[in-house]
Amino acid sequence: MARLEAQQGSAIRMVVRWSGTEPKLRLMVEARETARVDAALAALETAAREDLGI
Repeated sequence: MARLEAQQGSAIRMVVRWSGTEPKLRLMVEARETARVDAALAALETAAREDLGI
C-alpha cells in the first residue's frame, strides 16, 4: 500500500480494513480515472492474497 501511495500521491485514496460483520477484507479505492482504480485495486488484491497466503 505504501508503494502505491508513493507512486500515485494524492491522485488516489485507498482504504483497506477487515469487515466488522463478515470474515472479509475490504479493499476500497477512489480516483478520478477508472484505470487508476482498476490498477490499484488489482495491486492491493494481489498483495493481500500473498500476505494472507490464499
